[in-house]
Amino acid sequence: ESNFRGLGQKINLNFMAGTGVLMSDDSVVTRPNLQAEISFYEPYFRNPYTSLAFRGFARNFGSYQVPLAIEERFGLDATVYRKFKAYKNLTGSLTFGFENVKLSEGNWDKISGMYNSADPKIPLALRDEQLAGGLYAKLTPGLVYDTRDNVLNTRRGVLASLSIEEAIKFSGDATSYGKLMGTLRKYIPAGRKSTVLLTARAGGKLNGDIPEFAAYSLGGPYNVRGFNIAEVGTGTGYMSGSAEFRTPIPFIDRLTTNTFVNNIRIAAFLDAGKMFDQTLTDRLYNRPGYAISAGAGLRIFVPGLGPINLDYGFPLTNTAGSRNTGFFTFGMGDMLY
Repeated sequence: ESNFRGLGQKINLNFMAGTGVLMSDDSVVTRPNLQAEISFYEPYFRNPYTSLAFRGFARNFGSYQVPLAIEERFGLDATVYRKFKAYKNLTGSLTFGFENVKLSEGNWDKISGMYNSADPKIPLALRDEQLAGGLYAKLTPGLVYDTRDNVLNTRRGVLASLSIEEAIKFSGDATSYGKLMGTLRKYIPAGRKSTVLLTARAGGKLNGDIPEFAAYSLGGPYNVRGFNIAEVGTGTGYMSGSAEFRTPIPFIDRLTTNTFVNNIRIAAFLDAGKMFDQTLTDRLYNRPGYAISAGAGLRIFVPGLGPINLDYGFPLTNTAGSRNTGFFTFGMGDMLY
């Protein structure tokens, strides 16, 4: 419901069940992917400059972060958004919530065989560290600076974000930790209808030891395309950059006036990224920790759903295994943090 009580309030209830095959590889347990989320959004909380959101979620899936593990997450959080009167393009946010993360063994025979066959051999006791989880209280302040001329098909402007995540452990085997994340995007007009998008992202550890389930990753639809999720690597810090050229389908506006079709964009891109302080998983799967890729794709805006990104990328550097072909990625929306 996008206009609850006629006040612009939004209530969403989403449930997703999948096979767990899409975007998986030999490091992911093949099992159903179950996710549920309920959310409420109040656009005018006490005044026109403040909004409020609540969310509850539950997820059960084969982990993309911890190899051959089953990951369960349950949580509740609330976020306050505040637009600054003196700086109309700047919005602050503060999120507070609780999340319980549980990791269990998904394929002991396979993972123990990988530990034992590693050179040098990896002690099996380290598996307990990989599966460490816990109950956390999380506090996440953030800032977003947005000067885009159009949210749907941006041609010029800047979109920048900065956030800090402090996760305090109440119970479990993992530790408390802090993270700092930032993104900068610059949209530059090219010709009459095309756009060049330059993106830079970085993240790192502020304090504590980041557990493997919360580690940063490279690979997938939101950073280094042409690689599967986390196929480039996982670690406690990363840097990535991207250059992308977007343009409408040639002459499509002469063939149809359909808004949906005219909003589709063809994209060509070049991505690069590097991990720092890589995890044990990267050693097990011989992940390179750095990558460069190039490719092309489509940007499709679906009303009521949002932007969908379909990309085919080709690795220009070594992959984790023997694959020397390109890879399709599918993403919804844009990851700011």
